[in-house]
Amino acid sequence: MGPDGPSTGFDTGGTLFLKGHRCGYFCAAAVPDGEAARAKGPARRSAGRGSVLLAVWLIVAASASALAAADPAEEAKSAGAAASCLRVMTLNVAHGRGVAQHQATQTRDEIVANLQKIAELIRRQRPDILALQEADGPSLWSGWFDHVQWLGDKTQMDYRYRGAHVDRLGLCYGTALLSRQKLLEPFSVAFAPSPPTPTKGFVAGKVIWPGRPEMLVQVVSVHLDFSRPAVRARQVAELVKRLGQASRPLVVMGDFNAQWSDRHSAVRSTAEGLGLRAYQPETDRLSTFPLLKRRLDWILISQELEFEEYSTLPDEVSDHRAVMAVLRLAGPPKSEH
Repeated sequence: MGPDGPSTGFDTGGTLFLKGHRCGYFCAAAVPDGEAARAKGPARRSAGRGSVLLAVWLIVAASASALAAADPAEEAKSAGAAASCLRVMTLNVAHGRGVAQHQATQTRDEIVANLQKIAELIRRQRPDILALQEADGPSLWSGWFDHVQWLGDKTQMDYRYRGAHVDRLGLCYGTALLSRQKLLEPFSVAFAPSPPTPTKGFVAGKVIWPGRPEMLVQVVSVHLDFSRPAVRARQVAELVKRLGQASRPLVVMGDFNAQWSDRHSAVRSTAEGLGLRAYQPETDRLSTFPLLKRRLDWILISQELEFEEYSTLPDEVSDHRAVMAVLRLAGPPKSEH
């Protein structure tokens, strides 16, 4: 492989180089030095004609191959497919503490170093929309700076919306959305207080579907209570009530603190209440909370959408693992024969 693409060499008494180039192909014929190169006569002319014919044939064949490889219709189809997908990601960032026991034990420099690892993960995955939970504004226990703004600045995700579901006693945190395009009609909802555990909630907004300026998709970042199924059930009821009339397509992402198979599963009841679906909900291969080997973080989508890709990422940037999905618009329903 040459620096500009594939190269092929043939020994034909000289050397013929066919070199890939952005504007097609070019060739260079080199004749060996020395007395034999200056020989005259029918034999030399015949050999020369043979070399020329071979060179012409190779150029034509290579050009045809290049045109086939660079078929504009195929390139347009591929570009269109990429443009018609939405890349989404969700992560509980754990107040920037990384895998430490508590953010209050971390210095500001350690918090920044932990957030830098998250920023590197975001840059590598290139989500169009990012949902965060335990996302801090300026807070006593995590360095007194806005983590959402910091991550947005480091990842060129210029549109951010943070909901402060807790905002008292020097603490300010909640859920957030970051986007590469403008977030439309964003809003924040704090669930009813649930002492002794901190208040949870969700944020939501709309973005234009890639390549479809007439289509808006509603995206949501949610965090449910970690300790009590009854509290989660009340929070799900409020979530469903607030989003039941939301425009479609709809994507709900976040930390549900529940598995699909739980007896009173908050993620399953959310999906049922809003008419959403999960990716392989019963599988045990997509754990997002390694300490308990449980799948607590989910991406749920409405029927207008399909999963093109879905994965739990291995990066240890928090006590949770990030979840990444590539979404596409669902095709027309298949007719039955």
